[in-house]
Amino acid sequence: MENNCNKISINKMVPPIKKVSFLEILEKRKKKREKIKEIQEDFLGYCIHVGKISYGCRSCFKDSKYNLSEALGWKCNLNCSYCFSNKNLTEKTENQIDDMIGRHYRNSLNPDYGKRGPTGFAFTMGEPLLYMKRMEKYMYHLKEIEKRTGNRPYYKLYTNGVLATKKTLKKLKEIGIDEIRFHPSASNFSAKVYKNMEEAVKTGFIVAVEEPCWPKNRKKLFEMLPIIDKIGVKHLQMCIVEVYDYNIAEIYKDYPSGLFFHDNLLHMYDEGLVYDIMEKVLKKKYKFSVLDCSNEVHRHNRSQSRKVVEACEKEEGEKVFFNPWKEGIIK
Repeated sequence: MENNCNKISINKMVPPIKKVSFLEILEKRKKKREKIKEIQEDFLGYCIHVGKISYGCRSCFKDSKYNLSEALGWKCNLNCSYCFSNKNLTEKTENQIDDMIGRHYRNSLNPDYGKRGPTGFAFTMGEPLLYMKRMEKYMYHLKEIEKRTGNRPYYKLYTNGVLATKKTLKKLKEIGIDEIRFHPSASNFSAKVYKNMEEAVKTGFIVAVEEPCWPKNRKKLFEMLPIIDKIGVKHLQMCIVEVYDYNIAEIYKDYPSGLFFHDNLLHMYDEGLVYDIMEKVLKKKYKFSVLDCSNEVHRHNRSQSRKVVEACEKEEGEKVFFNPWKEGIIK
């Protein structure tokens, strides 16, 4: 199957992006990391963080063929240039949603599901809160599977936060969502989204922020840090910008000075943003963790190194994660 990198390299419509060597990027990142004494590098260097990271990130390292991230649909109420969800995909039908649920049910009948079932389940892509009825139906069946198998995944959803009203948050709590990951920059860091995040904390969710390492947002991202600390956000995931044939033109148009490098796929260099944020969080003693969700994590997701998986399964590997069961947040 032809990958996105090949599509980009042969596409005549590709803008004149500035490419740099992957080895050069590695060296730049290494120099930045070496300045931060408190930084932790776990799972053979794939997991780079300060503080205990979200239990929701565990599924990126834990070996389970049943871990799932599902898109309930492709529509979104906002329009980010760097979005790695393909906006040109045909909208999902109700039959497709039923097929997704059916596939999960069939998987749950496997003999190893109880012990090797999913550690995590995520609703992602598009804007999941536009599809509340579908989510309610999906979670009903997931909870029934949970009762029958004894396997209790960690349920999270991604949202830009605009639709996360008090009423919606109450419903999400009722259906069993554990963590909500907000994307404040999608709304240009709107006060409304910050208010919804605060309400989510009050409602009892584990609240995280997941932001792309978009250099153009540097100033506002640093302005965001004390705000989310005061709100009570537990985790901040800074994700590298993924570049595909369907978003490269918009990325270049929005940030033409960006530097791009080719690892397992094409990425945009964050210009040291994630490590600068880590330094600020440590200096100010903010209470949330920070994860460098970079190309190293993506490479692991595609390779599933046996050694990394074994490290995660050992007790010392679990110390990397903030465990909501042990903390009494999830019962």
